Amino acid sequence: MIAIRDLSCRYGTITALDGVNLTAGTGAVLGLIGPNGSGKSTLIACVAGINRDCSGAIALGGVSLASYGRAALARVLAVVFQENHIAFDFTALDVVLMGRSPHLREFQEYGADDLAIARETMTACDCWQLRDRGVNRLSGGERQRVVLARALAQRPRFLLLDEPTSHLDLRHQKEILQIAAARAGTDGLTVIAVLHDLNLAGRYCDRLALLDRGRVVCQGEPSAVLTAPIIEAVYGTTVAVVPHPVTGRPQILA
Repeated sequence: MIAIRDLSCRYGTITALDGVNLTAGTGAVLGLIGPNGSGKSTLIACVAGINRDCSGAIALGGVSLASYGRAALARVLAVVFQENHIAFDFTALDVVLMGRSPHLREFQEYGADDLAIARETMTACDCWQLRDRGVNRLSGGERQRVVLARALAQRPRFLLLDEPTSHLDLRHQKEILQIAAARAGTDGLTVIAVLHDLNLAGRYCDRLALLDRGRVVCQGEPSAVLTAPIIEAVYGTTVAVVPHPVTGRPQILA
């Protein structure tokens, strides 16, 4: 699991995170929700080891994040950000195969097993048909699916998703989160996902943590977090919360 203890981070005089305590369980999806500027992406950057200007403790599977080298961390943790800039116009397949690099020796070429893993993850993310296309000639949604396939090709134990459904249409929003939830259940993957769509968060996350101004306001199962009084207090808008007619999970109506 991922354990976060007393995590704090400041940008000059601005407090981005203030004593955050969270646990993301093995085989489960933890959704991070909250208004813009509440610290969600900063938290992801800290757990990914990108933002080192933080205090507190982060442990991956019981091992301190600080003890991981870059190569060792890449073998166990994958990240998908909202924006993914790729400098050169590699093919989509080349980009996904990059996810296998942490498992190869220096100068070792990709093998048949690596290609099979890339094909499997691209098929799961509905982008195998894009394999020969230049990644910078893809739409934003197509590129996002390719980047998720690359992350899954790493075969990580921990997966961080920072607004993974950005640029995606309704079908692919559902499919991306279904894939993440399914991998958590079947592969024992620990997933933390930043989501702005509260209905998607309530549908696909096992637990939610609601952040506001760098603090965790509440956390728990979606039914305990997605209530009208809590949402109105944090987001400053009136909503109605009703059970979904099929799943029974909370559904938010503006």
